[in-house]
Amino acid sequence: MRIMVFGTGGAAGFFGAQLARAGEDVIFIARGEHLRAILADTLTFLDSLAPDGTTSLQRDIIDGKPSELEYWNGAVVRLAREQGVAAPTNEFIYHSLLPQEKRARGVDASSP
Repeated sequence: MRIMVFGTGGAAGFFGAQLARAGEDVIFIARGEHLRAILADTLTFLDSLAPDGTTSLQRDIIDGKPSELEYWNGAVVRLAREQGVAAPTNEFIYHSLLPQEKRARGVDASSP
């Protein structure tokens, strides 16, 4: 499966790079000044990150705390559904982590 990352700002660039490092086939879409900045700065920055580094989302999930799941994977799933496109990886991640997220927020994990 090929993954396209459109608008490769900070978050998209980070997650796209993590997917690429994990062996996924990732295509980054950028143009103009943004493309020049990515080529000059972002890739250098990403190469400087520790291989075992984690995001705040990962740390919150590991610690059983409320996380940003709704704002990351949840948003992708909702937007994909609205546009009629598939987002199977994000759907899998979102629905796999949702029960834990609900527990961390004190919500009944069996409720929709």
